[in-house]
Amino acid sequence: MMAFTTFGMFEPGGMESKMLDMRIFLWPRSVSSQLTSRQVWPCEKTWASTSYSACMTSEIIPAFAAEFARYRSLGERSAAQLTWPQLRTSLDPETNSIAVIMKHIGGNLRSRWTDALTTDGEKPWRNRDSEFIDDFADREALIAHWNTGWDAVESALASFTDADLTKTIYIRGEAHTLALALTRSLSHIAYHVGQIVQQARVHASRADTAWQTLSIPRGGSAAFNTQKGFDPANPGASK
Repeated sequence: MMAFTTFGMFEPGGMESKMLDMRIFLWPRSVSSQLTSRQVWPCEKTWASTSYSACMTSEIIPAFAAEFARYRSLGERSAAQLTWPQLRTSLDPETNSIAVIMKHIGGNLRSRWTDALTTDGEKPWRNRDSEFIDDFADREALIAHWNTGWDAVESALASFTDADLTKTIYIRGEAHTLALALTRSLSHIAYHVGQIVQQARVHASRADTAWQTLSIPRGGSAAFNTQKGFDPANPGASK
């Protein structure tokens, strides 16, 4: 199994320092060992003389929380534009309906983030295979199941601090740093929410239903930049 570095190292200055602080958890030691003192430098000269928490910012966990919330919103705003039959209809016999994808997300998040620091992320009470069976009585039951997963991850994130990011947690017996587990979980959710959004747009189009755009609308990039006070030709003027 590849080993990952846990050194508290950062580059001085702005967003780059925060991003490198994040990446340092995920780099293999073989990569981080190649970094020179000009590229990164430790927050303390001697690792043993300081606790890792002293090197940390308090902005990484909130960044994770914001991204999880963003993807939750994208999924919910997409589902809200469809009828109950549309949510339960797959685009192809070999694909999952939006209801099934939402069921899987809810089950996955609940299992992964309930007591994440003290129990394995694959809970004995989870039945993953059943997550791909649509057995909901109504829309309310689907939303309730979806919410249990999001409640679990949001509660967990509220309890974490950046000092927890190097702690070891287990998923199916495999050790992860909390930072890696959060990154994998967020990537997994983004993958499935993308499926929800795409399917929802197809369903709306087939039903000739107006779609409420979730991001910058087609042809609207220039207007969006203007609204943000940003000029791509002169980005420095926007700061």
